[in-house]
Amino acid sequence: MATEETDKIEKVIDIDKILEGKAPKLKRWMPGFLVRYLKKIAHEDDLNLFFHLYGHLQGQDFAAAILKHFRITINIEGEENLPHDGRVIFASNHALGGLDGVGILHFLREHYPEVKSPVNDLLMNVQQLTPFFIPVNKLGCQTKESASELYDCYASSDTILFFPAGVCSRRQAHHQICDLEWKKTFISKAVQYKRDVVPVHFIGQNSKFFYNLGYWRKKLGIKVNIEMLYLVDELYRQTGNAFTIKVGKAIPFATFDKNQKNYYDWAQWVKAEVYKL
Repeated sequence: MATEETDKIEKVIDIDKILEGKAPKLKRWMPGFLVRYLKKIAHEDDLNLFFHLYGHLQGQDFAAAILKHFRITINIEGEENLPHDGRVIFASNHALGGLDGVGILHFLREHYPEVKSPVNDLLMNVQQLTPFFIPVNKLGCQTKESASELYDCYASSDTILFFPAGVCSRRQAHHQICDLEWKKTFISKAVQYKRDVVPVHFIGQNSKFFYNLGYWRKKLGIKVNIEMLYLVDELYRQTGNAFTIKVGKAIPFATFDKNQKNYYDWAQWVKAEVYKL
C-alpha cells in the first residue's frame, strides 16, 4: 500500500514503466484496477522500500539483508558432508523459486571464497546479487562474452550451485510437490570439468494457491506461466518462516558413466538422490 514515505522513495521497481516499455499496447488496454492489482502482487512499494534500505549492499551482504529483513531462519543438516575443496557442483531442487537460491548461496558463501550460480540473464537486473550470478540466455543464443564467462567459471576453482530443473517446483500427479524433470547440463559439465556433484535438498514450499494456479493453468492448456507473477508475493508470504537445507555426500564425477546411463538419466538419478535426503 502506497504511503507518503514510499512516494518519496526512488522507484527501482516501476510497474507502469515496465508495462509501457515491454507491452505498451497491453498497457493502454489494461483497466486501472488491473494495473493496481499487478502493483499489489508485485509488492511495488514494499520492494522499493527494501531497495532504498539495502540497495547499497552487494553479494553476500545483500543476501544476508534479505534473510534478516524477512526474518528467515535456515537450519543446516549434513554440514559435515561439505567438501574441503569447493571445486564442485552443488545440485539442488528449486523449492521456492528465489528465496531458496538466496539461502543456499548465502550458506555456501560462508564456507567457500567464490560461489556462482548459472541463472536466467533477466536476473542480472538484480545488480546487488550479480557477484553470485553467471548469466545464461534461455530465450536465444549466448553472446561470446557470456559463453566465455561460463567457460571460465567451470574451468576455475569457483564453487558452482546448479538448479537443474530451471524453474521452481510444481504440483505433480497425486498432489506431490516437487521439481519438474532435471536438465542434464550439470552432469555433462561435471564430467567435462572433472567436478564432483554434491546433492542438496532445500525443504520448503510455496502456497497452495501458487501450486493450484500452476496446476490448473497447465490443465487448461495455457502456456504462459501466470503463476510466476506471484513469486514476489510468495516471497512475502514466507516472512518469519524456517527452512532446512540438507547436504548429501559428494558424488564423484566418474560415477556418471555413459555406458551405464545417458546424461539425462543420470540427472534424474541425482534428482532422486536429492529427494532421498
